[in-house]
Amino acid sequence: SKVDKEEIAKHMKVLGNTNPVEVDNKTEMDALVAYMQKLGTSVEQLQLVVVTEEDFDNHGNPAKGREGAVKLGKKLFKANCFGCHGEEGEGDLGMMLQGYNAYMDEKTAFLTIANGIPGAMPQFINVMTLSQVGSVVEFVATLEEPREEDDHE
Repeated sequence: SKVDKEEIAKHMKVLGNTNPVEVDNKTEMDALVAYMQKLGTSVEQLQLVVVTEEDFDNHGNPAKGREGAVKLGKKLFKANCFGCHGEEGEGDLGMMLQGYNAYMDEKTAFLTIANGIPGAMPQFINVMTLSQVGSVVEFVATLEEPREEDDHE
């Protein structure tokens, strides 16, 4: 099937690709191959800094409880994460983040955002400060798990 130009542009922007993507007469498979190629090279190029568990254990989340952290985290999330995780963390190419604290603690979330997941998610410590990473963690912690609709007919 044909691809949605706007959807492809959104995902490529999240990956830092500002070059226009030609998708006329391309299939979803073509787009997937291009995306995987870009993601693979992006992750390798960004392996410059790593935040360790010891770093987190010693310093914690620098945005924890800070006024304005959730608001900043939401802005950063929409600028960097929504292309894969959805606008409200509902998941898309990336995992659903709504209700994430049921299966992931703050340290794991912080380290995952900072360091990424090789081959699957770019690291953000090279484009965000530790405090900004912490703000994204603070925002994601506010995303509630979707509630099942009650069927009372």
